[in-house]
Amino acid sequence: MPDGDDRIFHIGADLYQALDWCCSTADFMPPTRFRYFDSVANGVTLELYNLSDTVSHQESRQWVLSLGIHEHILRDMPEVPVLQIAVKRIYGTIQVVGGRITLYYDRTRNSEFLLELVKQLNEWGFTTR
Repeated sequence: MPDGDDRIFHIGADLYQALDWCCSTADFMPPTRFRYFDSVANGVTLELYNLSDTVSHQESRQWVLSLGIHEHILRDMPEVPVLQIAVKRIYGTIQVVGGRITLYYDRTRNSEFLLELVKQLNEWGFTTR
């Protein structure tokens, strides 16, 4: 807790209740609605490329945002260019860099949704090499 503060806080019976408390109380940090955690142990990376090389970062960015599947934008820096969004349904993130879209996801979660997402990206011309 804050340095020099010796108050004791009862924050719940388990980790999830503790995280809810930390994210919702002003006693610890500014309240936030965004809660994102990804799996290191079950993490998988899938890179998709636009092989025609005619798709700009801006187009890729707009397509990914138009899916409406993200809970939070982690990074959006057009000047770099990079877009990274958190997607709870895959327990991971999607990153757009130019004509490349990278999915970081938990292999144990929501494979049906992931297949639909990859199918949509394939329809837009993105594929694995």
